[in-house]
Parts: sequence; structure tokens; C-alpha cells
Amino acid sequence: MKTIPTAFFILLIPFVLSAQKYNTIGGLRIGDDFGISFAQRIANKSTIELNLQPGTFAGRQMTALLVKQHYSLLTKRFNFFMGAGAFSRKIPVSGIDIPQQNSSQGLH
Repeated sequence: MKTIPTAFFILLIPFVLSAQKYNTIGGLRIGDDFGISFAQRIANKSTIELNLQPGTFAGRQMTALLVKQHYSLLTKRFNFFMGAGAFSRKIPVSGIDIPQQNSSQGLH
């Protein structure tokens, strides 16, 4: 019975590994609310990423701008990254009569 998940994982690896090569990419983000993400390669192993979460469903607004440096593990496309950036976040405060929001800004 364990062979089915193992076989699925082995068949999925080539698609995951090939997904790491891009110059410009965008996509949907699913976390505590929905959002969009854009990434652009700015140097050989460096990318800049913009994450936008408008707070459509849960009311949690977030904007983040990140710079990442990628490091190869097994191949050029299988890597890990480290980075830093700035963010701004607004989270609604519930349980009070007047709607308010807690705001936070900072560095990652």
C-alpha cells in the first residue's frame, strides 16, 4: 500500500525540478487569505519577489517585497534560498463595535 504514494512522488519529481527555472513568473498565493505573487530574476542566482494580498476574504492585507539569493543543492534547478525584504500588513481587530485594524511594517 505504501508503493502508491512512493510511485506518485517519484513520478512527480521531474515536474517539480523543472519548475525552478524562470526569468519572470507569477501565481496565486493561498495562506491566511488569497493573493498574488510575482518574481523576476535580476541576476544569475538572485530574484526579487512581490507578494500582494488585498484582504478580499479574511480582511488581512499584506504587501511584501523580497530579494532572494538561490543556492544549488543537487542540481541548478533543485535549490534553497535565503533572502530579506520589507513588508506591510493590516489585520482586522474583531470583537469591538468600531472596526479597526492593527498595522505592522518591518523587515524580514
